[in-house]
Amino acid sequence: MKSFFFGQALLAAALFALPKVNAVWRPVTGTTWNWVLGENPNAITVPKGEYQVIDIDLYDTDKSTIEKFHNLGLKVICYFSAGTYEPFRKASQGMLDVDGLVRTKMDDWDENWLDIRKKELKPFMRDRLDLAKAKNCDGVEFDNVDGYTNIDWSDAFTASDQIAYNRWLAQEAHARGLAAGLKNCLLLINDLVDDYDFAINEQCVDYNECDYYIPFLDRNMAVFAAFYGYASSSSFMSKTCKNTKGLDLSVIIKDPDQSLKYDYVALSRSKHCGESTTSKRSTTQKKTTTTQKKTTTTTKKTTTTTKKTTTTTKKTTTTTKKTTTTTKKTTTTKKTTTTKKTTTTKKTTTKKTTKKSKVVKKIIKVVTVKKN
Repeated sequence: MKSFFFGQALLAAALFALPKVNAVWRPVTGTTWNWVLGENPNAITVPKGEYQVIDIDLYDTDKSTIEKFHNLGLKVICYFSAGTYEPFRKASQGMLDVDGLVRTKMDDWDENWLDIRKKELKPFMRDRLDLAKAKNCDGVEFDNVDGYTNIDWSDAFTASDQIAYNRWLAQEAHARGLAAGLKNCLLLINDLVDDYDFAINEQCVDYNECDYYIPFLDRNMAVFAAFYGYASSSSFMSKTCKNTKGLDLSVIIKDPDQSLKYDYVALSRSKHCGESTTSKRSTTQKKTTTTQKKTTTTTKKTTTTTKKTTTTTKKTTTTTKKTTTTTKKTTTTKKTTTTKKTTTTKKTTTKKTTKKSKVVKKIIKVVTVKKN
């Protein structure tokens, strides 16, 4: 009996000595946010209490800036690409040394899809997550994690490969106390919802896909949604209100040039849609992840490493702003910089879907995905 209690004491001491794992932050539905990937995050001014979460670029943001955001009461999501080689990132250069890792070029972007099956990819992602932890990010946004719908290789990786990789990313984030955000990847939501802490979507309103996110909403998990348009446009707002009705999405409206500069309009259902903010909890899924495979959004948003604000013209009608490269109009205060994607090239984002796209993707045959 004495040895039993002695053993129990040793076990308790050993458990006490284990390093503590920080509880992972999980934002709830209705959490307010802003997405700022199109200008220098270290130079922006954020009014205290205006919103609850800011999503910024991992590499372009100083640790001191993240501390400043925390002092304002904000949670910070740090963005990086988990599925492409970015030639403008110093941290990506070693990828070229791995045989077969860097593959075909993305449509519309100066980046290349990565073969996520390569074990040599994982150290690169671990380094990025280590940096996110070192900078005290609260969560991470994994971009380009739906490559299986965008590649046309003879040896293409599958939906099952994508699920395995995306789960691994979430596990690695959680091991560092970071919340994991699923970007787009609509057809795998049912398979991955229990692995992730929040979701980020672009343009689901344009493709009638917003109710794909009901699995997240039914778990009271935030879905941060960004749409591109003008809040002063009655047709745009009518479509936005119709396609988000009854869904507790955290919607922001950004400038149509998709540069993701600071300014935004937060959708108010009472103000913009003329309705009360009651939510609908539907138990029916619009589509499941096992019925078909299609090209979903891989709209890439990356910040510029240099801020170029030339001729910033501010007007206040519900405000209009112009940049040197793109004419911008927004219903809120508008700031401008360079393109969101690369430090050297201005590109316009195109949502790659089989339904509507400037680049018509080949419809891929039915793939059945079963969650392990």
